[in-house]
Amino acid sequence: MEQTKNNSLKEIYIWLLQVLIFIATIALVFLNYISVLAAIVFFFISAVNSIILVILFSNFKKGREMFSAETEQKSRKIEEFDKITRQLVKRDLELARANQKLAELDAAKSDFISVAAHQLRTPLTGIKWAYTALLDKETGPLNDDQKEIVEKGLASITNSIDLINDLLNVAHVEEGKMDFSFKKQSLIPVAEKALAGIKLVADEKKIAFSSRIPAEKEIPEVNIDTEKMGLVLANILDNAVKYTPNGGRIDFAISQEQGLVKIVVQDSGIGIPKGQKDQLFSKFFRAKNAVSVQTSGTGLGLYMVKKIVDRHGGKIVVDSVEGRGTAIIVTIPEQTARKK
Repeated sequence: MEQTKNNSLKEIYIWLLQVLIFIATIALVFLNYISVLAAIVFFFISAVNSIILVILFSNFKKGREMFSAETEQKSRKIEEFDKITRQLVKRDLELARANQKLAELDAAKSDFISVAAHQLRTPLTGIKWAYTALLDKETGPLNDDQKEIVEKGLASITNSIDLINDLLNVAHVEEGKMDFSFKKQSLIPVAEKALAGIKLVADEKKIAFSSRIPAEKEIPEVNIDTEKMGLVLANILDNAVKYTPNGGRIDFAISQEQGLVKIVVQDSGIGIPKGQKDQLFSKFFRAKNAVSVQTSGTGLGLYMVKKIVDRHGGKIVVDSVEGRGTAIIVTIPEQTARKK
C-alpha cells in the first residue's frame, strides 16, 4: 500500500516537472533566448521523456503488485501446509497412543481369558467325567428318562469344554505362547485321524463321505506340527459336517501340486453369503445363514485355523456359493514352515 502511494507521487512529480519545463520554455521564447522552433522541439522531447518515465513507473507498479500478490499467496499456502503438518503430527501421536492403549487392553483381555478358561476347564472336565461314568453304567443302570437327561448334560458340558479350548488356543496363538514342534513327516496319518474322528457324526446325518488319500510314499513329507495340523483338519471337517444338511455329501482329497501338498474339503452344505466371504477368518465371525442353522458356535475355529496354517507357511482359500456348498483348500509347502 505504501509503495503504491509512493509510485503515484512520483508520477505527479514528473508531470509537475513537465509543467515547469513548459513554463520555462515559454519564458525563454518570450525573452528571445531561444527560437520558437527550438522551444517546440525541446518541449516535445521533454514530453516524450516524461511519458516514457510514467509508463516505466506504471509497469514497475504492476509488476510489484503481481509479485506482492504471488508472495502473499505462497505465504498463505506455506502457513496452511505448516498448520496441516502440525495437525497430522498431532493426530499421528494420538493414534500411536491409542494403538498402544489398545494393545495393552488386548493383552489384558487375553490374560483374563486364559486364566478364566483354565479355571473353568478343570471343574467342567470333572463334571464331564461324572456324566460319562453315569452313561457307562458304572454306578448302575439308568432308565430312559435319566439317560436322556445325562446325554443332554454331557453334550452341553462337551460344548462348553470345546469353547474353552478354542478360547485358550486363540489366546495362546495371539500371545505367541502356542508352541509349535515342526518335524518333516507325512500328512496322511494326520488326515486319517481327523477323518476317523468325524465319521460317526457324518454317519448319523447320513452324509455321503468320500476320501481320496494316496499312499504315504506318493505324497512328499512336509514340515508340520502334527497336533496343530490335526486341529486344522478337525475344524474344517467339523464345519463341513455341521453345515451340511442330512443326506448331503462331503469330499476329502489330498494331492501334490507344484511343490505343495494340497488338501481339499468340499461339501454340499449351506455355503457362505457372497458379501461375507472376506470376514470368514475374522475372530468371532459367523455367517448369518450359519447362525440360523447352528445356534451354538464361537466363530473362533476358522480364525485359529488361519493362524496355524500361516505359521506353517501355507495358505487357505475358500470357494463357496450360498445354498450350493463350500470348498476349503489348504496348501502346505513341501520344504518350508514359518518358525517362531
